[in-house]
Amino acid sequence: MPGFDIGSLLNFEPARYHCERCFGLLKKTPTHFTSKTNPMCPICELTYIATDTFSASEMDKYLEHMGCAIQIENIFEHCKNLATIGLRVRSLELTNEAHPPETYPPLRGLFEALNQARQFVHFTSYGISHQLIGALKLAAQRVNVRALISGIDEPTKRKLEDFKEEAPRFTVRTFSADNHWKEIPHQKLMVIDGLLAFKGSANLTLNAWRKAAEGLELLEVVSDVEEVISLHNKYFSPIWIASATQDWEKEPAIEMHDYPW
Repeated sequence: MPGFDIGSLLNFEPARYHCERCFGLLKKTPTHFTSKTNPMCPICELTYIATDTFSASEMDKYLEHMGCAIQIENIFEHCKNLATIGLRVRSLELTNEAHPPETYPPLRGLFEALNQARQFVHFTSYGISHQLIGALKLAAQRVNVRALISGIDEPTKRKLEDFKEEAPRFTVRTFSADNHWKEIPHQKLMVIDGLLAFKGSANLTLNAWRKAAEGLELLEVVSDVEEVISLHNKYFSPIWIASATQDWEKEPAIEMHDYPW
């Protein structure tokens, strides 16, 4: 078994910030140390305009002020817990010297990952089971859950969008079955804290995730942080901003003041 080189920890660069508009994951802010150039989000190209409150080189301080910093206490322990979930889903069983092997289905991994989330859960799916809506609303009692869900019927849409006071941190954007198929996102991706991702062909439904356990749906767990960030910024953030409904979300620039939009 190969050893672990602690020097590899020097290459560990998790996401440290969200873009305020597209929620793209940023390992560092694209600040420019000149008062003449304003930083820009590399994903949605939102320009952050310097003000008397925050200069062009203080985008990081602005994002922290606006609650867009990703700060996880004991991050290495958290990574270890999430990585363990990924390993168990890949092997589909638990091994313990004191007990016989125990089945570890992907749905169990999903529930444990949601329970472990410290900062956010972002996902996109074609379809969703009502039971999983409940699980996500439960997670949203602790962390922000942002969702892009397409191909759903009217009862499911109402279940997602009504009674928002039950889970104020659960924000969902839906694409109904009536939308033209070319306008409906079809990717399936869930990202936990920018550190772990589930991707594949499995919709966020009980049936699909149970079929994945039998090899009848493609479901992969990604624990490579670079790949997790890349997947998020390619398949979640662009769709999130493309589906923007608020006028301020469509503006090309924002002034970095110390008050909300």
